[in-house]
Order: sequence, then structure tokens, then C-alpha cells
Amino acid sequence: MSHASESFGRYWDGFNRDKKAVNGIGDEAFTGIEQRSSDKVVVKTGFRISNLTVDVFATGSNFSGTDDVRTVESSQLFSDVKSGAESLAKALADNIDEIMLAR
Repeated sequence: MSHASESFGRYWDGFNRDKKAVNGIGDEAFTGIEQRSSDKVVVKTGFRISNLTVDVFATGSNFSGTDDVRTVESSQLFSDVKSGAESLAKALADNIDEIMLAR
């Protein structure tokens, strides 16, 4: 397990996009921005349980609501997408035994 933990840590050390540790998901977890522009954000939450690592990606865009379908920047977008990625990761981590057995 030590090797898995070290490998997971090294992987996330190279992820310099606002990486933050997340408590309560697996043995260890991080969230970071994979992509961010004025109209789109992609957030990645990764977690480790023993020697299993899982990455969850969540994407969000804001639409202006006009016929030209241009997007608009929103300060709430990142927060919403981050919350979604972390919620999915937590649900997976909390139920990983059942998920792995169901395959």
C-alpha cells in the first residue's frame, strides 16, 4: 500500500491546477481544475482506497439563453462542478465494494 500511496501522491504533485486535498473520500483524495475558460470548467477529483485509484471528471458550461447559444462566465460554475465531482467521488468511494463485486 505504501507504493500506491506514494504513486498517487506523485501523480497529484504534478497536477498544479489549484489542487486541494479533500477529506472524507477514500484513504486520500484531491480535487483540481483540469480545464477552465470563460465558458467551461472541467474539475477532476481523484481518490485512493488501498491500491485502487479512481479519477472522476465533471464538466460544466453556462449558456446565455439566447438563440446564438454563446456561453457566459459565472462565478458559481466552478463551485457547482467541483461539488458535483466530489459528490460522485464520495458515492463511488463509499460503495466501492458493491461496485467492484457487481462487475
